Amino acid sequence: MYIKLIYEDTNFVVFDKPAGLPSAPLNSEDTKDTALKQMVKLYPEILTVHGKKACEYGLVHRIDTATRGLLLAAKTQEAFNYFQNEQANNRFIKYYTAFCYAKTYQKPPFSLSSNFRVFGPHRAKVAPVTSDSGRAALKKAGSKIYTTKILEITPVNSDSSFGIVKVVCKITQGYRHQVRAHLAWTGLPIIGDKLYGYTPTINKNEIKKVNLEMQFFASGLEFNAPSYKKNILITQDCDQKPLKIMLPEPSFEQEVFLPLLLDKKNH
Repeated sequence: MYIKLIYEDTNFVVFDKPAGLPSAPLNSEDTKDTALKQMVKLYPEILTVHGKKACEYGLVHRIDTATRGLLLAAKTQEAFNYFQNEQANNRFIKYYTAFCYAKTYQKPPFSLSSNFRVFGPHRAKVAPVTSDSGRAALKKAGSKIYTTKILEITPVNSDSSFGIVKVVCKITQGYRHQVRAHLAWTGLPIIGDKLYGYTPTINKNEIKKVNLEMQFFASGLEFNAPSYKKNILITQDCDQKPLKIMLPEPSFEQEVFLPLLLDKKNH
């Protein structure tokens, strides 16, 4: 699995990470292949940056291993510090596209806000927590509130009985599995998401052979790009639009999944 260059300038690079490839090592002793490891082979200057973790260098943000999508890395310490400040001030926007199973849903736009708690074997999952949650959940939840804004929900097929919709959303502050958990919470489970999503149960042997990937993509980044004037790092001029970098429009694996739904519909 290999990353693909999407955008570069003197301060940063943006790559398309394939699903199944980790964004970065877990620690300095982790030697497995990662998107960051491939980035620094092409842009070794990323290694000069002191990141949030020593093993992350100039990587500005992560996405889940199972998620395909955009990753940004800074080439200089000044650019990295700039992006960290933009994120802290909600000016670094991340867009996500998901294909979900839902026959009924709230009309967008709307927002989902919650705290989170971890749970399950190996603390592998997270769950949204609000003031209406039980006492035990509230006790285990973090104090910070995270928001996912649902921008678009569009049926994939003209036959609404299939219940497959494309969901576009955005966040500025992110928590592990935030968007995946929020979508499942609001009744929009992502197709192929083994932790939170929807998996068809028509024929287990057939599903195992299909091995559908999670239909979830880190599809866009929007921010004011840093630049230099007189060797001083600045944002874009106020009259310039923020830079918006998008993946090619993600497409749903209809050739794989729709025949399964047709089979389900006919039984």
